[in-house]
Amino acid sequence: MIGGRVNERSGLGFGLGGSIEQQLRLLIRYASLAPSTRNSQPWRFTVDRNVVGLWADRDRHLPAADPAGRELYLSLGCALENLVVAAECAGYWHEVAYFPDRTTPDLASRIAFHPDPSPPAGRSSACTLANLERRRTALRPFGAREIEPRVIECLRSVRGEPAVRVCLSESAERRRVADVLSVRAVATLFGEERYRREILAGGLSWLASQTGKLTLAHPDPARRVARQLSALIRSAPVIGVIGSLTDAPVDQVRSGRMLERLWLAATAEGLSVQPISFALQTPSTRETLAALFPEGGTHAQQLIRIGYGAGQDGDETSRRPVKDVLVAGKNGRPVAPE
Repeated sequence: MIGGRVNERSGLGFGLGGSIEQQLRLLIRYASLAPSTRNSQPWRFTVDRNVVGLWADRDRHLPAADPAGRELYLSLGCALENLVVAAECAGYWHEVAYFPDRTTPDLASRIAFHPDPSPPAGRSSACTLANLERRRTALRPFGAREIEPRVIECLRSVRGEPAVRVCLSESAERRRVADVLSVRAVATLFGEERYRREILAGGLSWLASQTGKLTLAHPDPARRVARQLSALIRSAPVIGVIGSLTDAPVDQVRSGRMLERLWLAATAEGLSVQPISFALQTPSTRETLAALFPEGGTHAQQLIRIGYGAGQDGDETSRRPVKDVLVAGKNGRPVAPE
């Protein structure tokens, strides 16, 4: 129990005797369950009394696919959302400062937590520890089941972030154009040697999950990726774009928070979600995608597909141990051995 409320998941390890710093260190596990680009998990955390620092782990940045760091910041936003959701479940309210130190650009946010015995006003029923653990990335084409209008409206009503917009669409034409843009981007990206090397080194989980464990070790990997990608997009009853009015790192962190918030709401409804990034990784297709979803804001940050899974997407992806992401050193870096 924290702040006078019983924790919703027994065995979590919270107790009245622990300090707030000890409690927050336990919550880092839930932040680490967040989705990230190709499971890169590009985050580190520091805890100082009641304040958690969320830091970019540049060693896990993917420079060929994400030269400006947009996807890295989206990933950090997802981790931030997980952290504050878990803290709310444990009885804490929070204050977030984004990029609080101009001299330390890798410090994406500083979050102060305070015990509060009452649930925050407007907290969604999807914001539970169980949903944090249950959330998965869709890896296979969706089944034919349609999404009820009530459920789609529920997703559209998810609480927003400042200057961040969400557009969800059931339009077959938008789905077709998003497919074309994504395939076009694949052809462009795979024409770059640095990009191919980076992809081959890390792989694509949704390709590896297909029957026969398809890999990119193929005579024409771009064609293989494009074919599988089209099947994924075409199967989606709903596609959407999370976008922003401006395109600074803070907008991308906020967009990541919005992505995870929407994802948790979808999880609570039994839906699966998959972010698809190819069309956002080339400037021309990113601009066209934003024009295709004008309700999503001027700058497209993430394309997603939503639907009902046709089967199990596979085991939980591997996660960095908390001891590897919770650091005591300065600037979000581990203390160097003497």
